[in-house]
Amino acid sequence: MKLMNKMLYTVFAFQLIIILIFAGASLLWMQKNMAVHSYLSIEGELGVLRFIEQFFTYWVAYSHMIPISLYVIIEMLKLLQSNLIDSDVKMFFTEDMSYALCRNSDLIEELGQVEFVFSDKTGTLTQNKMEFKKCQMNSTVFGHPS
Repeated sequence: MKLMNKMLYTVFAFQLIIILIFAGASLLWMQKNMAVHSYLSIEGELGVLRFIEQFFTYWVAYSHMIPISLYVIIEMLKLLQSNLIDSDVKMFFTEDMSYALCRNSDLIEELGQVEFVFSDKTGTLTQNKMEFKKCQMNSTVFGHPS
């Protein structure tokens, strides 16, 4: 996602540069050819307001360069993949009879970034469980005598 954001920022900067160049070139062309091309009905001064108008005109014309639909498609794919994790039979936990639960759409990306797993020796990975084996109170023995 970070790489895609960097790429989109680059495309946005490139788009902004193109728009500024074309808006400036448009003003120069209008200034040079206003008298020759009277059918274009260029009225008013060629100042800052005209530059802003041309800037937004080219912005609309080149707005397709940044694919907003790319973000939408990626989020839809993340949602689909999280549903696949939720319904995966191989990720079924028999002790509490539940499937995996994906609570975050970025979980898919984070799974591939795990490099180290640390354990504090308290049973995080080995599932150390305290099981009742045997107990004696007075003369009564509870549990399995072994």
